[in-house]
Formats: sequence, C-alpha cells, structure tokens
Amino acid sequence: MVAVSPRQTPRKAKHITPGAPKERRCNRCPDRPLLRECAHSAQARKTSSKNAPVTQQSLASQVSSPDTPVLEAPPLHPQARLGAHLLLNQNLQDILPLTPSQHRRVSVEDIPIDPALQASEQPASHELATPTRPQSPPYTQTRPRPQSPPYTQRRPNEEHLSLEELASDDDQPSNLCPDRSSPAGPRQSNLTFVNLNSQSARFSSSSVTSAASTPSASRSGSSRIRVSQKNQPYGRIKGAMRGNLEWNVPRRREVEPYDLTRENRTKQFQLRMARILQRCEEVANVTGCWLYISSQIATSNHGFVHFASDALIRDADQRMNDLHAFHSNMHTALSRATVRDVAQVEMENVQVRAQLAEAKESEAAARQSVSEMQKKLDEQERKLARILELLPSADVNESAI
Repeated sequence: MVAVSPRQTPRKAKHITPGAPKERRCNRCPDRPLLRECAHSAQARKTSSKNAPVTQQSLASQVSSPDTPVLEAPPLHPQARLGAHLLLNQNLQDILPLTPSQHRRVSVEDIPIDPALQASEQPASHELATPTRPQSPPYTQTRPRPQSPPYTQRRPNEEHLSLEELASDDDQPSNLCPDRSSPAGPRQSNLTFVNLNSQSARFSSSSVTSAASTPSASRSGSSRIRVSQKNQPYGRIKGAMRGNLEWNVPRRREVEPYDLTRENRTKQFQLRMARILQRCEEVANVTGCWLYISSQIATSNHGFVHFASDALIRDADQRMNDLHAFHSNMHTALSRATVRDVAQVEMENVQVRAQLAEAKESEAAARQSVSEMQKKLDEQERKLARILELLPSADVNESAI
C-alpha cells in the first residue's frame, strides 16, 4: 500500500511591484541627455522633416481619416482663433530642436500666421519665451509684471448695494483706494453703503474710527456711560463707611430690587457670594490688606460664609478666634430669632384660621335659626289675618239677633 502525502498548499505568488521604467539616454550626443529631451528622438525627427508651418487645416487632414467624416466646429471669435493659433505655434516651438543661437525672445511677428486670421483681427503685440534645453547654458527670463489699472468708481447696480464717495472738500481725489504712503494711525472710512431698493435703509461709516481713537464707543453703537465721582447715574453704594464717616462710592450698575417671590434664594446667595469671595481674595493678594467678611441667609441650612485674608490671620493671631466666635454667635442668634418669629407667626395664623372657621360655622347656624324664626313669624301673621277677616261677619250676626 502506497502512502499518500497530504496535499501541500500552493505557495502564494509574491506581489512584485513593477519598478519605474528605465529612462533611455542618447548615445549620439556628447552629454548623453535623456532620449525624450534629445533632438535625435523619433518625434523630433518626424517634426523636423516638415519645414512648412503647420496650420489647423493640415492637422485636421492628418488626424481625420478618409472614412471618418470631419465635423465642422462652430465659428469661433477672431480673438479665440488667434489664441489657439498662437498656442499651437508655441507647442511646435517646444517640440522642435533648438540650437544655442535660437535661444532668444520670439515675438508674434516671427510666427507664421494664417492670412485669414491676420485679416480678421490684428492681435496686440506681446512676447513669448521659448524653452531651453538642459545642456545649454543657464537662460533665465524675467517677465514684466503687468501693472494693475487704477481703481475707478463704477456705476452702481440698481438691484444691489452701491458705493458712494462722501467728499469732504473739492480737492479730494475721486480715487477710493486709501493712500498707502500715509503714516500708520487710526484710519477713517469715507464710504457709505446705500441700499437702492429701500430709501430708508442707509448705513454710513464715515464717522467710524478704530477702537484706539474712540474707546468710549460701545459695541451696540450707543455711547458708553462713564461713572465717576461727579457723574453717578446709578447713585452710590449705601452702607459704605470709612471709620465714622460715610464713603461716597458710585455704583457701576443698577441695583436689583429685593424680590419677595423669588424661590431660589439660597442658590442665588451661593452664586453671588462666590463672586464676592473671589474678588476679596484678589484684593487681599494684590494689596496685602486686612480683610474679613461674613454673611448668612435666613433660609440657609449650612454655617455662615466668611473669609479672612492671610495678612489678617497672621497679624491678628488669637484675636481672630474672638472675631470668628462673635460673628458665629451673631448669625446663629439671628437665624434662630428669624425661625422663631416665623414659627410664632405661623402658629398665630393657624389659630386665626380656626377662629375664622368657627365664626363662619356660627354665622351659618345663626342664619339658619333666623330663617326658621322668620318662617314662624310669617305663619303667625297669616293666622292673624284670617282671624281679623272673621271678626266683621260675627258682629253683623249679633246685631241681627
């Protein structure tokens, strides 16, 4: 019995990436340039054998075969046809071999032009630069940079925004471009944007200057209010003292009134006190002052908020304990008094509500008894009226007897 070996899996063919094709060089030239750049290539020999200028008609006859009909393109503009002809001649100059004596600037007059194109329109004279070969000496050409035409004011379009020049005097030029030779500084714009569709919409920026020249201008466009000791539009801070004398500190903003209906008093207290404590820390660190502040709210469930600067803790030493104990006892007493007063008022309100309910019940019972007595009185009055009606008839009967 012949043992059969297990089938071996075929090896995977390694993927060999094809390398870049090796560029061939010309053996006829002494410098051995690349064959695609040499004059001995087949493409160069093919083009050099033709001495006659190549035109569009000749290229069309070479490309098209007799079996394939040639489709006539729509007539081009004379300038477009002239540009295509110039581009074609420039490409031919790139392909043709050049000698060192041919490295010069070629003008339009040296390129043969089709008589039909020349008769249609004569192009503006401009120059073209021919390419250079690698083996030739270095040849550089600097093309003159075209000068930008001066900016002129155009006629505004009736459907869009236009620009108007606001000349302050008659000697001011009509050019809207700013003078770049002027020294640096706050520049002002003399332009205004006018919406021709709506007569009321008009935005003028003639008075707008940089932020450095007008620091008092606000972003919204209105002038900023400057607060000083003489100008106090929001009044002064109440309770600010310097010893026994009042300190006149103007307010920087309006004071929010006390809101009795606000429910999140504790949250507002924490947020605003956090800002105040940050300011206190900044003042203490910058100036090194002795600073102590404490605060508490009646509806709070935590201890009172206080802050003491490092300089005060360092210099006051043991007296800080007495100061802290005094403020703690004061806030605790105020909180308890407030809670006690609130509880007492609430109990009084409950008693008043109970008395009012009893009074309402007694009033309802009294009204019911009054209505019953009124019914009885009405019944007695009806009986009395019947008795009075029977009395005259009884008197008549007695007289007849």
